[in-house]
Amino acid sequence: MKKLFIKPVNELIYLNNSVIRIRFSDSVVYRNFIINLDDNIILSIDDSPINYQTKTLVILNPLNIELNDKKTLSLLYKKLSYRVSETIQKKIINIEKEIFDLIETLSIESSCALEYTDSFDLTKILQMNQVTLQEVKKDCYLECILTYIKINCELYNYSIVLSFGLTLLLTKEELTVLENELAINQICIVDFYLNNSNQAIDYLLIDNDWNKL
Repeated sequence: MKKLFIKPVNELIYLNNSVIRIRFSDSVVYRNFIINLDDNIILSIDDSPINYQTKTLVILNPLNIELNDKKTLSLLYKKLSYRVSETIQKKIINIEKEIFDLIETLSIESSCALEYTDSFDLTKILQMNQVTLQEVKKDCYLECILTYIKINCELYNYSIVLSFGLTLLLTKEELTVLENELAINQICIVDFYLNNSNQAIDYLLIDNDWNKL
């Protein structure tokens, strides 16, 4: 059972739905809520409190997501290394022997005494070949954000996502797809967003047909 307690309003929310939206109507309250998020929320799984900074995927800026950041790739390489079959392991040993033989040959032909590590594993092969996760085109935003969420949740074993304004970027149809995909993967997104009707008059309003209103 996943739960979110919002301390300033004394509200306990059961995270049973795949997408839960929490709207703020005041800019200052919203801003302070995010800045002091540590003091404003308590997340728990099976009644055990969790640290949202290490146990959840936090998307502060939904338009600026990086699938192949250094931390994620490092974890990806380790997880792939754990899944190495006996056949692949034998191939790695052969590659290791060929590379060490190559270095020895280079050392002899160049008359330079070369030093090198005598360990070689799949992680180093992946790093050497700059293996990354396949990126989704940025203009396919729904697919892009879904890929980002699902891969991160799988790699880090997350089941909760905290986002800020993500659902505002999606159409009604896209939101339905998002909800269904997350439900299949047992992931819950809590999206905090600001909808302040008292903001200043817009200089320009553009509709879905790129008309200026």
